Amino acid sequence: MLDPLTALGLASNVIQMVDFAAKLSNTLREIHTSTSRTTEENAAIESLSQSTKDAADGFIAQLSSNSATRSETHLLDSATHCSAASKAVLDLVGKMKRSTPGSFKQSLRELLLSIARCGNTLIRIT
Repeated sequence: MLDPLTALGLASNVIQMVDFAAKLSNTLREIHTSTSRTTEENAAIESLSQSTKDAADGFIAQLSSNSATRSETHLLDSATHCSAASKAVLDLVGKMKRSTPGSFKQSLRELLLSIARCGNTLIRIT
């Protein structure tokens, strides 16, 4: 017989596992049926990151050609960091895309591999 706090902790862990499995299943189904080989959320992140990178690259091109004041130099540094961070996010989202149409089992394998590959990258970006 379990004491009440242990039983509550066990029930909480079971609920978390079921919740994780349901989210994993929904994400897997979305990726498997998607024509863009990714989730809607990742597609939005990719689009926003590409726009940010393009804007930062435009600032870099414009500010690099002129003799820059001190504030423009700071803006150039910020744009350079922003462009690099956007590229890192784009690379990360690219790694998370499903490579080819395949079976449900193949989609699950690729999803789990992308989670494993991208975990360390997320730590380095932040």
